Amino acid sequence: MWTRAISIDKRYAREFNYIVGEVSKSKYSTYAVEEGKKRYFVHVIGEDENGETLSASIKKIVTDVILVYFKSRYIKSRLVYGRGYEDDELSDSMAVLVSALIYFDVGIEREIIRGVVDASCEYAVDGMFT
Repeated sequence: MWTRAISIDKRYAREFNYIVGEVSKSKYSTYAVEEGKKRYFVHVIGEDENGETLSASIKKIVTDVILVYFKSRYIKSRLVYGRGYEDDELSDSMAVLVSALIYFDVGIEREIIRGVVDASCEYAVDGMFT
């Protein structure tokens, strides 16, 4: 039996919902959701023969959460946008675009994060980002 657990702090409910949504699309596994005092957990279970496929899928999900959600939140929190009006808010897509223009590292960052995910024995998503 192949098993993995993904965990994320409760502050990241949007990211947790994305993870559960993506995990639920897998036809090779089943999953269970657990809510701890400060963290959400997604336990993914599958047959050993599908372990490689499931592992690659989980790693892609974790990498996408880090690169899309956490990175855009980080960039948004550090950019000053607009003319100072309160209703001028930087969108997630604009934050990612600005990040790509500033850092121009799209080809490299996915491999770096994939290396971190590969080396991890558990998938504490917010912990990997930090």
